[in-house]
Amino acid sequence: MSLKEKMRNFDYPFSRSLAILSGAFASISTGFAIIILKDEGGVIPPVFLYLLVTLLITLASLLIKIQLYSPTKPSPGTYTQTAEESVKSFQRFLILLYVLVLAIIAVVPFLAMWVPGLWWVISLTGFISGVNISELILYILSRRRR
Repeated sequence: MSLKEKMRNFDYPFSRSLAILSGAFASISTGFAIIILKDEGGVIPPVFLYLLVTLLITLASLLIKIQLYSPTKPSPGTYTQTAEESVKSFQRFLILLYVLVLAIIAVVPFLAMWVPGLWWVISLTGFISGVNISELILYILSRRRR
């Protein structure tokens, strides 16, 4: 299934209140970042870097969420998994996800020694805004389709 088809066929799984909450988080995070970063100087203004990081994370999380929220339809004549195989596949995915999260948690204290504080603000607020903005985009797209 192509990305266009997935965009047309995805089902938004959450309620309107969660979309409103995502909008609030994105607004607060963006406002916080702009207040903190507006007085910082440099060759490239930090507000521009924040907007760039936010855009990249928004696009990445949008693609991931479209993939997750889209129904998968097997093609005719293809092999479909049994329930046991699906459970095993999902368990492997969860184990991989847990290992990845633990690795990130272990690496963060070491990165704190080398990464400047300004980049922490840019990356954290950009991540929060990017993920929540993608949630809003998906909600708006699903409402339009109805």
